[in-house]
Amino acid sequence: MKIEYDLVRRILLQVEGDVDGDTNYTITDYCEQSFPDIELKKSTYHFKYLIKSGMIEASSSYFNDLTIAGHDFAYDIHSDTVWNRTKEKIKSLGAVSVKVLAAVAAEVVKEYLQIPRF
Repeated sequence: MKIEYDLVRRILLQVEGDVDGDTNYTITDYCEQSFPDIELKKSTYHFKYLIKSGMIEASSSYFNDLTIAGHDFAYDIHSDTVWNRTKEKIKSLGAVSVKVLAAVAAEVVKEYLQIPRF
């Protein structure tokens, strides 16, 4: 299944707003309740991709928080302006990993804040 970046963003921002770091959620139940407009197979696939990519803390079929990298990525893509610019920058590549997507988003934030590259 092809990864849809807008769904990646939606999942990260939803999880960031919902979790407290202590409560365990089942992935399937969470996806059913939080994304009823998306086919369950698709939302759980993307969710598990984010777990495997190190963005969501999980064990077995439960999760309870974003990882540090997941929080950082979510912070960087809150702004629609940053998100749209990030997608624009990677568009010519066709597809990139979530880690590359996060790195590009961080660079876009730095551009807006006029932070020099190191």
